[in-house]
Amino acid sequence: KQKELSLEPIWAADYLDQYVWSNYDLVILMSGTILDKNLFSELNGLDTDKTAYYSTSSPFPLENRKIFYMPLGKMSYQNKEETFKNYVPYMHKILKKYEGLKGLVHTNSFELSNWFKRDIEDPRLMFHSSADRDDKLREHMESKDPLVFVSPSVGTGVSFDHEKSRFQVIAKIPYPSLASQKNKLRQKNNPEWYSWKTVCALMQMCGRSIRSKTDYADTIILDGSFSDILRYSSKYMPSWFQESIKKVETKKSTISG
Repeated sequence: KQKELSLEPIWAADYLDQYVWSNYDLVILMSGTILDKNLFSELNGLDTDKTAYYSTSSPFPLENRKIFYMPLGKMSYQNKEETFKNYVPYMHKILKKYEGLKGLVHTNSFELSNWFKRDIEDPRLMFHSSADRDDKLREHMESKDPLVFVSPSVGTGVSFDHEKSRFQVIAKIPYPSLASQKNKLRQKNNPEWYSWKTVCALMQMCGRSIRSKTDYADTIILDGSFSDILRYSSKYMPSWFQESIKKVETKKSTISG
């Protein structure tokens, strides 16, 4: 009957400076999603006057990392069920277009994964629970079949290189969950963090299937909430990322480009 209490800081900036950065003369941080020197420095306890930010363009060819934006409705709390109804026929078209190829569907929630499982009947779709994720992921990676891995939790830290994924669908923009009290307090304390974090997570998702200069995959964004990201948060998107985005009219029966 032992109970555990976990205490976490809303921001780690003060602790990072005290226990990490102050111990070194020079620190080099490398990432594809720093995006903004001032905000990144503030969040991580770095003195902006003592930092320099150098951003490079993507070394991957543009034709290898195309992003097709095909808005089918917003996956907001109020509209998600109606929007998902629009997803169903288009998902069948996408699966047919990439027939014979492995792929990936980012759902950002188990609820949305379960809707895919319930309404989109296709033997290629592979689902997992929180308990068997690693086993299912290994099965997808090792299989010779054109499986499509449906998951809310492979947006970072997993490499679907080369034949492991030639297309990926982003079914829901990865906004930080406000069910988390920490995220809710962070958003209230620093609204810019919320926008920046969303763009970071989205770019990480887009990078799961294109891992080198010779790798290639199509990314398809279905959530109409991406329009809000483009309108209000595009300042965090590097030009090399924005140039890969092409909007597709949803009346078309195929994805072109």
